[in-house]
Amino acid sequence: MQPSPDFELEYELAVIQKIFTLTNGQPYLVQLLGHTLVTCFNRVVFEQGAIRNKKITLQDLEMVINSSSFYRDGDAYFMGIWRQVGSSQPDHQSKVLLCLCDRPLSISEISDKTGLSVSSLQPILSALQKCGIITDTDGYYTYAVELMRGWLKRLYPQLLTSGHRESDW
Repeated sequence: MQPSPDFELEYELAVIQKIFTLTNGQPYLVQLLGHTLVTCFNRVVFEQGAIRNKKITLQDLEMVINSSSFYRDGDAYFMGIWRQVGSSQPDHQSKVLLCLCDRPLSISEISDKTGLSVSSLQPILSALQKCGIITDTDGYYTYAVELMRGWLKRLYPQLLTSGHRESDW
């Protein structure tokens, strides 16, 4: 299926690449970003009467992903993942996800931040990887879907300072 030839709106290549990085190709989030970008473009051009290039830019994408309305619209997806993690075995998956909101961490850094032993972290990290929530790159764990990190940072801003440990959660 191809877009209509009459649909003149284009995306910069960098925008397409960034969308894939932010979503890890997750279809719902790709569609949500596309829908939100087109809606914002239409609002500016047709409702506000602004004249602008018919190309979605990185600036447009940044505006969308930094807006609270985007995360509100995606809340069903993000909350579904969060609830699944909170009710799945092994326990403490949500603790691990919260501590990864600052930056990618090694297993020993995750252990230090959560107070969980390295041996108890192994099955937690494996479960989160198997579900496609986190990835391991050269021994550092991070989010597979970067937008999930953004959602959690908005939901739990008070917990996302480097000095917090398990007792703070």
